Amino acid sequence: MTVQALEHEALASMRVAARVAEADGVLHERERSSLRRMLDGSAVPQDFTLEWCLHPAESLDTLLEEIHSPEMRQRTYEMACLVAQADGRFSDAELALLKRIRERFGLRDDPEALSHQLKLKAKELAHEARLTVIPGQIHHVVNWEERQLEIDRVILKYGLLAAAIGSFPVPLMDMAMNASLVVLQTKMIHDLGQIHGVASTDEQIRDAFAGLGLGTGLRAIVIGLMKFIPVWGSVAGCLTGFATTYALGKVASRYFESDGRVSQEELKQLFEAEQRRAREIYDRNKVKFAQRVEDQRKHFKSLVGKLFKRDP
Repeated sequence: MTVQALEHEALASMRVAARVAEADGVLHERERSSLRRMLDGSAVPQDFTLEWCLHPAESLDTLLEEIHSPEMRQRTYEMACLVAQADGRFSDAELALLKRIRERFGLRDDPEALSHQLKLKAKELAHEARLTVIPGQIHHVVNWEERQLEIDRVILKYGLLAAAIGSFPVPLMDMAMNASLVVLQTKMIHDLGQIHGVASTDEQIRDAFAGLGLGTGLRAIVIGLMKFIPVWGSVAGCLTGFATTYALGKVASRYFESDGRVSQEELKQLFEAEQRRAREIYDRNKVKFAQRVEDQRKHFKSLVGKLFKRDP
């Protein structure tokens, strides 16, 4: 199959996932706002809108007909299952849509069992990737100045790892890789909490930072669609992965520093400011960062091959 054919199928695949994301008719305004802020901070072309991403003009059947290869059909179904289950449950509308996809592609995987399996692999992938940048244990740092230095070090390392994950081109991308990015961002927040002397569960983190889009499958779809933008799209995933992870780390640190006494509106404003700052930092240091990102990208690719028995 040619690269052009792969790209065509990959685009159709992500647009199928967008259909699934809104299958239950529930897309919270805070989630829309989070995605719009991400696009506003990405300098994408004017016609690349959230509405274009989430409301494909083609029917579901038309999109499914454009996906021919067995591997891409399997990945499309995996992506759809993970997106549908991003909020922790499958609605009846989502299950009905997944059944249509499964029957059209001749697949048998149960969506709940498949999404659970993929999430476990994504967690393992994220854990192995984290060990390459944060090999030791994270401890509470009492001294304020030393704590700030440690926070900056941890955020930068996670940001560059996110850039590496985001650097994979669309035909080679895998939804589990995007899921692992969400897990990594959650692990980063755990680590930052530890530095501040605060222990948090995944549920507490998801609730505290839901207004910023943490944990949403839609973010992965939008970032993936960005990669189809001619010329600009080649660096979109890398830069966006770094900027959103860096900004999220800064927001999380502020949250822990205030003992959680900071409003969602303040967090959103800080996230926007830090996302802009992160892009400036990456632009100023892109030559210095390039080799670190490439080294991590190669290692991450080998981890995907080992855990999923396939190239990303």
